[in-house]
Amino acid sequence: MENASFPRKDLIVYKVIDSIVSQKSTIDFILKLLPYVDSDKVKYRFSENLHAKIFMSENYALTGSSNITYSGLLSNLEFNCVITDAEGLKNIKQFCDEIWNNHAVCLKKYVKSDDFRMLIKNLEQVKDKFDPRLKDLYVDLRALEATHLEAIIL
Repeated sequence: MENASFPRKDLIVYKVIDSIVSQKSTIDFILKLLPYVDSDKVKYRFSENLHAKIFMSENYALTGSSNITYSGLLSNLEFNCVITDAEGLKNIKQFCDEIWNNHAVCLKKYVKSDDFRMLIKNLEQVKDKFDPRLKDLYVDLRALEATHLEAIIL
């Protein structure tokens, strides 16, 4: 993890995570981004209801059923759309901004919620099924709960 780096220096990652983190791919994603949490490169929010998968750059947006995993991109039967027209990109950006600003809970509020405690409980139930780093993530989240994330709030 210490050697992880973003391929582009100007890339900022916005990640909305649901309250049930139980897939190895999601946990791996979080583990890879943890070193960047105290930078301006990674911004987290939590949402109960968001299931949309939207990947966006300045010139295109990809939205559909796929997760960004090997299976999601190569072996599963999925349906995705690429949007490149200016009006479509504008609409998707407005949707994402609406979710980010009005429907997703900021990290500081989330860590004090019952949902965060449920996340820890879910991790506790599945931690032995995944990569050994999951135990470290669980321990880290327990420590963050105790300190209310004061040291790393964006």
